[in-house]
Amino acid sequence: KMPGMKIGSVSDSTLSTGATLFYFPKGARANYDARGGSVAAVETTLLDESSYDNLVDGILFAGGSTMGLEATQGVRRRIFNSRDAEAGAFDLVPSIPGAVVYDFGGRVEKQQDALIFPNIALGGATYDQAVENRMQVGRVGAGTTTTANKISEPIWGGQGGAFKEI
Repeated sequence: KMPGMKIGSVSDSTLSTGATLFYFPKGARANYDARGGSVAAVETTLLDESSYDNLVDGILFAGGSTMGLEATQGVRRRIFNSRDAEAGAFDLVPSIPGAVVYDFGGRVEKQQDALIFPNIALGGATYDQAVENRMQVGRVGAGTTTTANKISEPIWGGQGGAFKEI
């Protein structure tokens, strides 16, 4: 069980890319560690120690390289709209840090779209699909067309998860 958290994973209709949301209805404290040669992320400064408050509403991971960062706005809008009149209060503006992976190289099937990326609509769909106590693993959501070992022969990736109760 993962109390207090909902997870939504959505792939686009051509199975070319996708996004995965970790949503915390009551908020959560978070931090990050950015590694790699070409990190693309949004709202990570909110997670810095010097930030006013590193309480986040969710964290979104998406395919589509830098273009996939657009999906965070879809989640942010859904949460903002769900808060009705209070949504504009300073502490209630949704905080959705996000990061992306490069998945264009894994689009090898005929039905896949070489140029599609997670957009506002797909991001909103991750919020709509988020449920408690279930996480899809494998080639779904942000892991739809991910690969590893890009230097030589790429191998299929995907998304996985682990949960430890302390």
